[in-house]
Amino acid sequence: MCRMCRKWRWMTHNPTELVEKPKNGKPRKRRICDSEIKAICDELKVDEPLRYKYQEVGLLFLLGIETGMRCSEMTTLEKDQLFLDDYYLHLEMTKNGDERDVPLSPKAIEIINSVPGQGNRVFRVKSPGKEIR
Repeated sequence: MCRMCRKWRWMTHNPTELVEKPKNGKPRKRRICDSEIKAICDELKVDEPLRYKYQEVGLLFLLGIETGMRCSEMTTLEKDQLFLDDYYLHLEMTKNGDERDVPLSPKAIEIINSVPGQGNRVFRVKSPGKEIR
């Protein structure tokens, strides 16, 4: 925009030329440790019989660690996307606009099987600001 204004002689210089871009931040190298995982799971009562939605948040947390899935991918997951006998689930639309298959470990399958779901949805919990299809 400023370049066009200079070209049309509406401005004599680009005021943003002197602005320095921030340096790239350091990449995150830290992974959550077992004691932190345990503290979160204890607080959300993950090991107790499932009665509350906040317990499902704990299960989503564990499933995210197991699979690397995004929150919105997990909370919009539907039962017809699960292929548990073949140890994977299918995401039809990801943030990048692609579809992909997510391999599932036995622990991930155990987590998925432990939630009652609601209708065709695997989890009752919704992502903030996300609509369920």
